[in-house]
Amino acid sequence: MTDLNRKTNKTRSAETLRAEIEREARELAEKQHAIYRAKDVLLSEVGRWTGIQLKRRDPIPLVRDGKQVGTIPIGMFSADPLGKVATASLIEHKTEIERKISAYTEIVSRSNALAEALRDMTYFDRERLATKENWLNQNALRGDIASLEERLIAEIGPVTSGFIAAKALAVNAEKQVSALNEELSRREHRPGRPRNEAAHAVARELALLYAKVTGKRPTYAAGADGLSGDYTPALRSVFDALGWHATDLRGPAEAAIAAITEADLRHVETTNMGLLSSLSPE
Repeated sequence: MTDLNRKTNKTRSAETLRAEIEREARELAEKQHAIYRAKDVLLSEVGRWTGIQLKRRDPIPLVRDGKQVGTIPIGMFSADPLGKVATASLIEHKTEIERKISAYTEIVSRSNALAEALRDMTYFDRERLATKENWLNQNALRGDIASLEERLIAEIGPVTSGFIAAKALAVNAEKQVSALNEELSRREHRPGRPRNEAAHAVARELALLYAKVTGKRPTYAAGADGLSGDYTPALRSVFDALGWHATDLRGPAEAAIAAITEADLRHVETTNMGLLSSLSPE
């Protein structure tokens, strides 16, 4: 390969990587915008449930029989209850998990193969590959300026660095495969056809929030005149804010409602100090 071809391939590779990063950044930004929209919708819905006008970062009021009896604090020591509902939308679809399992499995296979190939080389062959002067000289001849990472690899030696990196990649990828397979197994144990896990997660978190805020069990209400009640219209608004305009409510809503327990309807007395107020001076 000529120097021109090598530089051309390097440029194309950099352009491809840049395009992938930009695409992923756009997708992430859109997801974050959707979460912000959903949180604004949730703030409005909680205000409708409680009759209390709320601003961002306000503690979420707990009401019983039309009276405020406490709050869900938002601060350093407590999670944002609205964010918990909105970020449940980030749960991945089964096909995406399967794609990741395939990709990580390939990384495990190839990383182990590289590590084994380096390990099985003779001492003299490893020494030939590990001669850092040749590698640095080739970089200099191409006009490349070695990065900090390249200089560190040169000091350790490319063979040793490659072996350590390959084994670390294999171990980390195996952990990801295991975690993803556990998630798939958890989902496949449910009877019936695969469900929209993200929609069910959002519906579940919203049902929990409604139960905690109002002390009432959420209900699914949809008829000829449209959606009614407190929970069902709120769920539709949240789904729409997330861009899920075509996602059906009934399945996720009914599953979420069925999961609510008596414990979810109770509340703990709090003050504006939130968790700090419960700390004993002793």
